[in-house]
Amino acid sequence: MLTSASEFCELLRNDIGSVSMVVRIVNEMIFDLDRAEDIEVDVADERSIPLVEVLERNCLGPQSKLLLAYTLAKSVWQFYDSDFMRIYWTTESIHLFEEKEREEEDDDESENDEGGRERSVDWAPYYAFPFEDMREVETVERLPLGKFIHRYPHVLALGLLLYELGLKRRSKKRIKPGEPATTPEKRINDNAKRIRTGVTSDKWPNIGLKHPESLEKYRIIVANCASESVFRPPTTEDATKTPLQMEEELHIEERRAMLYRKVVVPLKELLRDAGWINESGNIARQLVKGDNAMSKKCHISKDSVSETLLANTSQSFEVAPNGIQQASTVSMKAEAWLENIKRSSLAKELHSQFQNNGVLASKRIRIAVLDTGYDPDAIFFNRERKKRLKGWRDFTVKAQPVGKDEDGHGTHVLSVLMQVAATADIYVARVARDTSELQYSTQNVANMSHMMYAGRHRLTKAKAIEWAWKCCGANIISMSFGFDDEIYVDDKPVISNAIYKALQKTNQQILFFAAAANDGGNRPEMFPANSPQVFSIRGSDDTGWQQPFNPPPDYDASTCFMTLGKDVPGASLSASKHKGANVCKSGTSVATPIAAGIAAILLGYARIHEKELCQSLQFQHDIMLLSLWKMSGMREMFKNIATTMVDKWAYLSLSKFIKQSQGLA
Repeated sequence: MLTSASEFCELLRNDIGSVSMVVRIVNEMIFDLDRAEDIEVDVADERSIPLVEVLERNCLGPQSKLLLAYTLAKSVWQFYDSDFMRIYWTTESIHLFEEKEREEEDDDESENDEGGRERSVDWAPYYAFPFEDMREVETVERLPLGKFIHRYPHVLALGLLLYELGLKRRSKKRIKPGEPATTPEKRINDNAKRIRTGVTSDKWPNIGLKHPESLEKYRIIVANCASESVFRPPTTEDATKTPLQMEEELHIEERRAMLYRKVVVPLKELLRDAGWINESGNIARQLVKGDNAMSKKCHISKDSVSETLLANTSQSFEVAPNGIQQASTVSMKAEAWLENIKRSSLAKELHSQFQNNGVLASKRIRIAVLDTGYDPDAIFFNRERKKRLKGWRDFTVKAQPVGKDEDGHGTHVLSVLMQVAATADIYVARVARDTSELQYSTQNVANMSHMMYAGRHRLTKAKAIEWAWKCCGANIISMSFGFDDEIYVDDKPVISNAIYKALQKTNQQILFFAAAANDGGNRPEMFPANSPQVFSIRGSDDTGWQQPFNPPPDYDASTCFMTLGKDVPGASLSASKHKGANVCKSGTSVATPIAAGIAAILLGYARIHEKELCQSLQFQHDIMLLSLWKMSGMREMFKNIATTMVDKWAYLSLSKFIKQSQGLA
């Protein structure tokens, strides 16, 4: 692990040849994997070149421009609400590198009278930025109503980049040092006007696309970026608000999604039509290497590199390659795991049925989450998702009437649950202010004051359990916490009693899920996960292998279930350094809401296909429903859809059930 900036710089100073050094970023820490890998493009050992210089000298072939346009658009979408957008993206902050000449071409390379050289430039973009002075007025995500004809600087900056890529050759007119600075209003308005006027020209875009429909598609893409109504919803007949009012209510994540639909997807389709994208939607260099319009040699002056921008790269700037976020491979796989559920035919059917079937609309599966609360201002909780949040109750000392989370644990847990059980109605109980309160009784009770404090928190959780089934009608209760053992209050096991009471009052038709533990063999399975009435959940990676943080299973008991619990993306607090964006976390606390969400999907599917399931499984009507809604029935269902990895370890996913459901529907 690299523990200081000097160690990182020392790593970069190591010359290991024309290969890449492999590092991994996990929980904001950099690990040197002590491994080298081959690189697709061997760039010259020279300074990077600003895109503005490349365009002025017409160094890119038309196809390279299209690849660059797609990569830039995808990067802006990916980093839309991150620190990478704190500097205005321009042709001067985007850099390219020269390709290294092949050996047989070395003898042909010669400097001309201007001291330059003829080299090809690779299209892959790099983003250079200073660590100081990172805030410009144009880099706020949305400008206020006023003297701006375009209110979204990130999108306008992308539009300007795409527009200039569509020019045959960029003008060499630049702002010279010492010239008076223009106002933000002038820069924004002039750029918007330039794009809107330019896209109407018959000579634009000159980007090498052969078919008129492709040229028109690129024109529409860039026009969308410069449009005043880029994020304005269309007017409907039954609308009670104006389009501008609806635009004002859009959350940043909703605007980001619209950017993806209006800009990134059309560009992706252009590259797909050209055969340059693989099945994952990534550019496949092996498919475009042979294209004779990729790049061309051009004169690169020794003075063409931006000395003012990259003179002290190792000290003041960071260069991010290809617009690819430096996240661990595992976290990307975890996101793909969740996406497979979201995009499955099963998820689409549940959404359609519960949304459009009037009878089913009031019969959604109900899940109660007991945790540290949630932050309603986190990016994840957009307007549509908030519709699924049906109840809130704060059981802490200073009860809040609206959603609140001071820790972030509950916010992350809730967002993970809602990614899986997207159609369920969710009820949130805040039973602790932070994780130290959640875990309070893991400490030894040393005196009466501690006993009373610990007892109060157990009473809190007991009350929350009763609220969940009695007031919310919860079908599932998710608890991402645990204790070394159950502490009695007034000689009573209050949490166990609350669970037993819930089962009694609901005719056992309620499911409890709890996190097992997170300390490997150093801690046994915790309470209430070790209760026979509760599903104890452990964590796996995206392929189903158990993780070292899991406690060992009880080999005398039934199968223990595990599901995705490693590097799972979920919401952060809006007041945190992540500003409400997704962060990745691992543990049984993360796996628990996923398991609860899987159960909710199974119950939802059973509710929709009640008759078909009875006929297919040859169950009597009442037995079928009652067994699945009870722990015994759900346990059998879990066993049927799970994969046994090793003895007693069953990996829970929906892949088997999704295939089975396709045959039943």
